[in-house]
Amino acid sequence: MNVIFARLNENHPPMVRSVHIFAPSENIGLDGIRKAYCGFITHYSNLESTEAFAGMPCELCLKDAPVEPAETAPARLPEAAKREREPEIDLSRPAYAASLSDDRIWHDISAPLLVRNYRDGHAAQTICGHLGWFTPGTPPSNWQHCPECEQMSSHIRKHDF
Repeated sequence: MNVIFARLNENHPPMVRSVHIFAPSENIGLDGIRKAYCGFITHYSNLESTEAFAGMPCELCLKDAPVEPAETAPARLPEAAKREREPEIDLSRPAYAASLSDDRIWHDISAPLLVRNYRDGHAAQTICGHLGWFTPGTPPSNWQHCPECEQMSSHIRKHDF
């Protein structure tokens, strides 16, 4: 089934420019009114096409649009894509997460599953729940250990989760 991905054009505020899914053959009237699967209605001149989901998708359209798996869709991810999604992270060696702000605080990392490729590095979810930059090695001596991570790490070691 063919569908059209479109959102309101740049004349509208960014917060209302979700990407909607439209059936190509479904017009409400001959006057150019379009209706998305979620029920959103507007004139076609207010819309701009997007390439697939280039932007924030409308969750109701995703829920209500008829979905059929593509005949060419792979049954599983190719090995190269899997390697790209799952970085080789060795947490048996010292590593920490550098704070995303300039506050010179370092955080503990709990598991390699919480580290993902991001731009030019690896983003890591810390034990205290923040995000930081995965950094191999030991933290600089003039940086402060996150008090929440320190407390949670000692609790984890104590109870051996």
